[in-house]
Amino acid sequence: MKQQLRYGLALAAGLVFVAAGCGKQSGETTTPSEAKGTQTDTQPKTPAATLGLSEEAVGLTREALSIYEDMRADLAVDKTGTVPALAAKLSGAVKAAGNAAPHTARPRYQAVVTAADKLAEIAGSESAKVRLQFGEVSRPIVALLVAAPELAGSYHVFQCPMAKGYKRWVQPTASLSNPYMGTRMPTCGMELEFSKLGSDE
Repeated sequence: MKQQLRYGLALAAGLVFVAAGCGKQSGETTTPSEAKGTQTDTQPKTPAATLGLSEEAVGLTREALSIYEDMRADLAVDKTGTVPALAAKLSGAVKAAGNAAPHTARPRYQAVVTAADKLAEIAGSESAKVRLQFGEVSRPIVALLVAAPELAGSYHVFQCPMAKGYKRWVQPTASLSNPYMGTRMPTCGMELEFSKLGSDE
């Protein structure tokens, strides 16, 4: 009986945490300190070796990231129709950036290109599929920024516990704007620290 009671209390506590992260009023977000002890993926990881990007590669990568930001911003306000075309544009920009990057860094760029090409093939009206594949674009982008502090310094990385598929994304502003939940839960999520993420996050 005692064991069942403990299990019930633990389950209730977990539900309270999720509600706290995504049930706040617009403009309020859950911070890493609020979620301390409940998010195992914010624990310190072994830092990735930096990619050693040239100034040209950094500049071209930032141009590509601005296209990714356009996609994220559109999804945050439920504009899914523009995303496939932006994904095609992102693919070309990332290819150019990858060509300027060291050979050892190019597989990271290619991973973004592959995911972006798949997103470009999805009809914009298929909102759920667009958001899921946007997550697959975000996955290698987050990993790229973890491995390149010269890029990460200009961005914030967030995580949404309610999102389906990959739950993280990056944006240049500190004011959380959720691309996975859109206008339903625009401020759902919490900010993470690049320094505490592994190279394959």
